[in-house]
Amino acid sequence: MTENRSVPVLVLYSDLDGTLLDKSTYSFDAARPALERIRGRPVVLVLCTSKTRAEVEVVQQQLAIYHPFIIENGGAVYLPAGDARQPWWDGIPVTDWLKVSLGVPHRSLIPRLRDIQRTTGLKLTGFQDMSPRAVASACGLSVAEARRAKRREFDEPFTVTPDTSGTRRAVEEEARRLGLTVSTGGRFLHLSGGSDKGRAVAVLDHLLQRRFGPLLTAGLGDSPNDLPMLRVVGRPVIVQRPDGGCHPELVRELPAALQAPGIGPDGWNRAVLGLMEELESAGRPDTPVWESQDAR
Repeated sequence: MTENRSVPVLVLYSDLDGTLLDKSTYSFDAARPALERIRGRPVVLVLCTSKTRAEVEVVQQQLAIYHPFIIENGGAVYLPAGDARQPWWDGIPVTDWLKVSLGVPHRSLIPRLRDIQRTTGLKLTGFQDMSPRAVASACGLSVAEARRAKRREFDEPFTVTPDTSGTRRAVEEEARRLGLTVSTGGRFLHLSGGSDKGRAVAVLDHLLQRRFGPLLTAGLGDSPNDLPMLRVVGRPVIVQRPDGGCHPELVRELPAALQAPGIGPDGWNRAVLGLMEELESAGRPDTPVWESQDAR
């Protein structure tokens, strides 16, 4: 059953690291004004990230916004399990969520990463090869946060040595031969298969349309692994990186995209406030899409 709402629902698909979260500190303080305006309005904030479910659940607690989310570069969509008014989605129950799996399971990726290493003769170091302390050091995390980052389901972050455009190309080509994908994140390359952020966004769009009717969609990201997401949303937004510029690959591939006027969460905040002003100009702000979002 589709709800009869007075204004369209705005769906914001957002990357985390370097976008909503500061790349170095992981703070979202600069984005608080926009986050406050999201509450109480017809807006769905979908965290669409390379992070794991364990990591995203912590971020959602900090944001106090509990909307659907996408993990590990499109490996799975997680949906609120407590929305019992209409059985508009199916999934596997996992804690407070229903999981819709889209990607190749992580256990199948590890031997393929070893195959790529043997074929290319390059040194590939994945999260599975690193201790929590090593992941913490590489990513600027606490050891507890690193343990959550290592709980992979559909995606393996890794580095290549030596790291050049030529070696990355060789790894990408061999992964493609195996039916897998290598994408570039903020700190690591990522091996995955079967899905990407764009496919996951398309799946969730379909479900949200069944639930709410017409949607306005926007996506915010800063790295090449966000490109599939930004290609399928109605309003792509490229967020500035710490050097004050937007990633050249995103600019080249998305010449019509909005470039956020600020770095990381500051640019995110300004862009989202602008998008919400557009939404509100279409009609009076409506009630929140999930009234229980602040109740946990």
